[in-house]
Amino acid sequence: MAKICIYGAGSIGCYIGGRLLAGGSDVSFVGRARVGDQLRSRGITLSHYDERRWHVAPERIDVSTEASTVASAGLVLVTVKSAATPTVAAELANVLRPDTVVVSFQNGVGNADVLRAALPRNTVLEGMVRSMSSSLAPARITRVHRASWRSGNRRRCSPSSMSSEKRIYR
Repeated sequence: MAKICIYGAGSIGCYIGGRLLAGGSDVSFVGRARVGDQLRSRGITLSHYDERRWHVAPERIDVSTEASTVASAGLVLVTVKSAATPTVAAELANVLRPDTVVVSFQNGVGNADVLRAALPRNTVLEGMVRSMSSSLAPARITRVHRASWRSGNRRRCSPSSMSSEKRIYR
């Protein structure tokens, strides 16, 4: 299985990355130092609207503030705020392998276009986060309603065509 890197360790990034880690995937995070300190000391605790819970122990968390962390990843999930996309795109352009796939799981319109322009050698897909996650406390994220995570190309990634998209997990 390819190494996965979550670029942006906020509520969405930690929820997606935490679920992938809990499922056995090899995941690393790029995020702010403060968040990294919290993850390294507490791990990630996830809860779900249906009362399921997961905990990823601190020793399983690989988190860095350095963009070079993504160099070994086969899949990068970008979960930063839209305003940070140009900066992140430039950082990724310096370190990604050409075979690394990038998925933009960001709010806003046009983020994948910014990534594609900076990463012409990489496959860049648009993702859609169809749920609301909330950070209840440091390193404790909850998913507050039923939804799924999907990715696809621009022509297929629309609300009317979501049934044909690939599901990352449910």
